[in-house]
Amino acid sequence: MNILEAHPMEELTKKQFRNVLIVDDDEDDCSLIAETLQEIDKKTICELQFDGRSALAHIIDAEKLPDIVFLDLHMPKMNGIELLKVLKSDPALADIPVVICTDSKMASEMEECKKLGAAHFIMKPASFVLIKYEIRKALKAISNSLVS
Repeated sequence: MNILEAHPMEELTKKQFRNVLIVDDDEDDCSLIAETLQEIDKKTICELQFDGRSALAHIIDAEKLPDIVFLDLHMPKMNGIELLKVLKSDPALADIPVVICTDSKMASEMEECKKLGAAHFIMKPASFVLIKYEIRKALKAISNSLVS
């Protein structure tokens, strides 16, 4: 049994990330991230949004804020950097950890996201096994930083 299969998420993290918002204009990427999160923890509820503007409306209208947001950078209507700016500038939303999921290798975008307050970065890998590993790593790092 390897690290990917050995431990459910609650054993890997001190914080539960069960209410998840995934924002990506690629439906396959949304589904892959959601499936991965639900395999890590079957109690995870994933909401999917396909552009930044509808994601922001969803967050504002939600009865419960997401525990974490997985955010693509390149989307129509409102891109990921624009949404990240809005989230991190609003005191009611600023504490929601945001994981940037992208296939962009532009250092300037990554640097801007860091400055804006992104909690972690995942380069979109091509395989389920790799994305599962990267998501587990992100959740553990964010959880550990929140309780430190």
